[in-house]
Amino acid sequence: MSAVLPHPLEVGARRPPAAQPASLSARRALLAVFAIVAIALGFAGPIPQPVDYHAFADTRTLLGVPYAMDVLSNLPFLGAGLWLLFAARAWQRSAHPGAAALALAGVACMLTGLGSGYYHWAPANWGLLWDRLPIGVTAVALLAVLLAEHVDARWGRPLPLALLTLAALASSVYWYLSAGWGAEDLRPYLLAQFSPMLALLVLAPGMRGGLLPRAAWLLAAGGYALAKVSEVLDDRIFHWSAELIAGHTLKHLFAALALCALAAWAHRAARPD
Repeated sequence: MSAVLPHPLEVGARRPPAAQPASLSARRALLAVFAIVAIALGFAGPIPQPVDYHAFADTRTLLGVPYAMDVLSNLPFLGAGLWLLFAARAWQRSAHPGAAALALAGVACMLTGLGSGYYHWAPANWGLLWDRLPIGVTAVALLAVLLAEHVDARWGRPLPLALLTLAALASSVYWYLSAGWGAEDLRPYLLAQFSPMLALLVLAPGMRGGLLPRAAWLLAAGGYALAKVSEVLDDRIFHWSAELIAGHTLKHLFAALALCALAAWAHRAARPD
């Protein structure tokens, strides 16, 4: 197991004026958090997917669409991704160091909506691969936004973004191949998926820019936490709601709202006061 850890990418390179690098203690804390999690995952051994993962509670068909609520609830990801792209365009005009990373998050978010919709149309591992590929990229792109803003602006440059993207894609492919080998292992994918949350644990207390960015990131983290809880309680929520809505449908809505919170902050941050 290995983690993509914050470190200087170009010694001696000039830093953009907008960048205010994190303190040495914050950098060390980031390294420590990622190292501890990677080591813990290494000792934990392979983490398989639950055997009933594809057995979703809401199997209703609507207008010929199977698993309709789980399929259609992915549409908000398209809107959230488009919003992120609009914000990234504004960031680009102001030479913000995280503009490319935010744009990557927007594209990956839209692809998540398509990939997840494809998967839920006919739930199986092959479709799930096309769901998880863009989810992992969305996560590492948001990690790059955090690092470019609060650690080192160079994390928003093409090379680091390409390396993070490749690592995220490889984590999903590794899961899919390991399932075929009979030794299914989600550990790399889980590390990629939760990487922004790990960085946020360290960076949130010292975030610059006032209350708004901290509130947006924490709101997004809370929304994603609700999404994961809803996913686990899929069938129970479906029962509690008198079969009105299932937990997995709520998962998509909470996750999309989390991304909308970040898009709203990013769009607001790009506007002149």
